[in-house]
Amino acid sequence: MRHVMRFFVSALIAALLALPALAQQDVISTVIGGGPSDMPAVDADINGPVGVAFDSAGNYYFTSYGQNRVFKVNTSGLLTVLAGNGLAGYAGDGVTGGAASAELNGPYSVTVDSSDNVYIADYNNFVIRKVNTTTNTITTFLGTQGSCGGSTSLLCYPQGVAVDSTSTNLFIADTEDCQIKKVVLERTRLAWSPAMAPVPLAAMAAAPRPLSSIIQRLSRLTALTTCLLPIPITSRFGR
Repeated sequence: MRHVMRFFVSALIAALLALPALAQQDVISTVIGGGPSDMPAVDADINGPVGVAFDSAGNYYFTSYGQNRVFKVNTSGLLTVLAGNGLAGYAGDGVTGGAASAELNGPYSVTVDSSDNVYIADYNNFVIRKVNTTTNTITTFLGTQGSCGGSTSLLCYPQGVAVDSTSTNLFIADTEDCQIKKVVLERTRLAWSPAMAPVPLAAMAAAPRPLSSIIQRLSRLTALTTCLLPIPITSRFGR
């Protein structure tokens, strides 16, 4: 009987020692959760995270709807405030270096373009805010605070924002207007070079150029003209 008890106790101890090894096979770790800024992201305290997006350097940004802030987590895991002072409101546009002191009201989603500018769907303000991450300056990119929809340039509770793969267009889910809106962010701009200069008729007559060369010059002129056209805002889908 004593031998049986010893065997049972030994088996129980072996099983208990094996539990940590078994638990490590499927590890679930908290990436963010816990305090406000300038601290490891894993210890940060956040309220109502909704949208997340990455920049070209691997940093990521996320919205905290309940805290009226947008946070940044760098590649070392350090969390800082990108935009918003925590108060629900609309203030701080155009102040150089003042994005973290600005007011947001229910930031919902976020996206980043190829220049690492951050666009925020400021849901309860009916606008899209833009943060220049080089100067940490926030501006209103589209919409009018307090004006809920009714035209192409107005928004009503925007929820989703995304840029396309070339960062040429910004798409906005304009929720209460029941539309997806597209904003052209930039066009290709050509640098002037002597090769683009018009060819004098006399020179063309003296030294005729191949038809392909003439077509190429016309194409360049067309592209240069196109990039000077106004930047359109269009509704792609919806009423």
